[in-house]
Amino acid sequence: MSKKKSNQTSATIRPRKSMRQIVEKYRLVIDGILVLWVLWVIKNYNTQYFFKFIARVADQAVMLVFNIDGTVLFQFVGPVFFGILFLLVSLLSGRWCIRVSTINLHSAHAAVTYFGLGTGMLGLMMFVLGVLGLWYQWLVNGMIIVLLIVLLVVNRDILKVKYYNPKPYIHALLRLPMVDKLLAVCIGFLMLIGFLGVLSPEIFYDSMTYHLSLPNLYFLEHKIVHTPQCVFSGMPLFVEYIYAIGMAFAGTVGAKMIVFIFGIFTLLSIYAFISHGFSRRAALIGMLLFSSAPVILRSFMKTGVEIPNALYTMLAALFFLTMFDADDEKTIWHTLVLTGIFTGISISTKYYAWLMLPGIGLAIFWALLKHRTAWPWLMQRVIVFSGVIALCVAPWIIKNIIFFKNPLYPFLSNIFPFGQTDIVYMKTFSGDRSITGFIGELFKNPLPLITHVWKYTMNGGNMEASFIGPVFLLFLPWVLYPTFRSKKFYYLLALFMLFWLPWFLTNNQIRYFIPGLLVFSVLGGQMIAHSGTRFLKVSALIVLLVFTVHNAAHTFYLWLSLEPYKILTGAMTADEYLTVNHQLYPSPYYETASFINKHLPPDARLLGVGDPRGLYYQRSYNVTSQHNKQFFQVCIEQSDDADALYQRLSDEGFTHLVFNIMEIYRLTPRKFHMFDEMTPEHMHMIATFWRTYLKEVFVEHNMQKHDQRFVVVYELLDAEAAHKPHPVPQNHFLAIPPTIEKMNERAQEQK
Repeated sequence: MSKKKSNQTSATIRPRKSMRQIVEKYRLVIDGILVLWVLWVIKNYNTQYFFKFIARVADQAVMLVFNIDGTVLFQFVGPVFFGILFLLVSLLSGRWCIRVSTINLHSAHAAVTYFGLGTGMLGLMMFVLGVLGLWYQWLVNGMIIVLLIVLLVVNRDILKVKYYNPKPYIHALLRLPMVDKLLAVCIGFLMLIGFLGVLSPEIFYDSMTYHLSLPNLYFLEHKIVHTPQCVFSGMPLFVEYIYAIGMAFAGTVGAKMIVFIFGIFTLLSIYAFISHGFSRRAALIGMLLFSSAPVILRSFMKTGVEIPNALYTMLAALFFLTMFDADDEKTIWHTLVLTGIFTGISISTKYYAWLMLPGIGLAIFWALLKHRTAWPWLMQRVIVFSGVIALCVAPWIIKNIIFFKNPLYPFLSNIFPFGQTDIVYMKTFSGDRSITGFIGELFKNPLPLITHVWKYTMNGGNMEASFIGPVFLLFLPWVLYPTFRSKKFYYLLALFMLFWLPWFLTNNQIRYFIPGLLVFSVLGGQMIAHSGTRFLKVSALIVLLVFTVHNAAHTFYLWLSLEPYKILTGAMTADEYLTVNHQLYPSPYYETASFINKHLPPDARLLGVGDPRGLYYQRSYNVTSQHNKQFFQVCIEQSDDADALYQRLSDEGFTHLVFNIMEIYRLTPRKFHMFDEMTPEHMHMIATFWRTYLKEVFVEHNMQKHDQRFVVVYELLDAEAAHKPHPVPQNHFLAIPPTIEKMNERAQEQK
């Protein structure tokens, strides 16, 4: 009886439905929810003047095309030639490195890997030259050319490749589905906008402060020098050393050409990741998703470090996942080492990437544990992986220990207090957000955890550092689409969370999250192409293409607002462009820099006061970052009288002082309170110092509404000339502290 009852019970037990069956049953409901989400985002996004804005930008683009001066374009032949040269050297260097391994790479993956390894070798080469005191432009140029010749010999098997008829490949491209062609054309159009952004001198504030300013100083000093007044010099500067190669060949445009090439290979990394396991269309969608965001496309045009950091991070993820497809021990070892190399290079690009290191280490440890259970085997791999990362990071750690007595300067100053310089505005440097305080606020009100994506999209503004566009928000639910996913998908999702969590807790700048957006694009490309009904796929593609045009128009408009098109049309020369004020290029000093470069002796040494930028000087200089106390103020506070101040400046080797008065006034209300601690005794000492030891040699003064410039150059007289009768220069400094005091009072009243 009991047996019969048991049989009846088992017969009534229904097999558990799989996720695929559940999705198939409710597919229309899920797709309907996604469509409603897209409509809701579009409704709330500012699309009131959508078509009118696109039409206006398109009209300006057409006018630009017809007004471009063909003769002006010839001045960019040099940077383009350098870009090709840099590309060849990087690819051949990486190919030579990878030939010793047994890793089987498909074409896109191989090209991206070659480029990543090759640029890593070039960055290390520049570091070694800086340590040896061999930072000469002619030497760097010669070494790159010699290196290309040697690499062509080493990789001579490329020249032995038999001739292949290109017609089948052309026919294959022509037979691509129309949708794939359209996606490729959109990506190409975005890259054209990015390339236009390269063809102008660099005016990005961070680049003029340290990304390119420090390499420029190293070229003038012919070595890596200690710059304690610039807090940024303690950061990992791996990418900046690569940019220095472009500066040696083609100035700042050459450096911008390098970051643009990095951007191209970042897109290729998406293609390499998706196309190998999924479809070409999914790869193209991921590439378009990533490159269409204005904050990302603008990063292709300026010498920041976010795009190179994203590429190296993606390469680390690629080899991390390749390791699980390996069949033999040798390949596993090689992929593990390459994962460590690219992880090490990634965290050598900027300190912010270090926040992901604990999570990445845990992911590697967990993955290896799942792959093999033998603890000796596991620990051996973990030690090797950690050792490779340590070797990649060691140069920057050692440099900081020597210069600042702190391996992670300017952080951990409570642990390494020796040799610290005075960082007055550390809070503005590291951000106003306290991690512990913010986590406490989240426990009280967890709503920002959910709404921050919406907020950044809707309220991000239209500035290049914050304008992300609506595309990522539109397709965010696609990543959560409940369908079958591979293990690689979950690894990528975990990697995305590793990027998102530190960024959310510590910072609010979208450009710091570009590596996370790169991973999201890989996930989104897969899900948009392969999730939902045909109606949903077609609708998603239409929305993506429409808002790609929207984002492209905004990016082009941002580029137009900086007015570099005036160089392409011949309305301005590059020198004239750098002389006047532009949006995001305040208080210019280029006219002063030109005077200094032409008229001051080669051994002149400048002390910049009030302006943290040093790019475009061709004389040795010392500028103070906005986060450090002004070195001129430090000298004043440490001197008893005017004679002692003069002696201190002379001992430092300064021959000239450069005051950017407009920049002092601009930075002061932004929490950088320069010279707001001057006492009457200090002011009396400065007045005596001014009339005794200084001679005015140049003034750049223009107070038009949209072009305000006020820069003064003083010569530091020698002791003999100082005590002889000489014209007393106008003391522009005396007005600075009282004006700053009034500005501070006004700011307090506004609060």
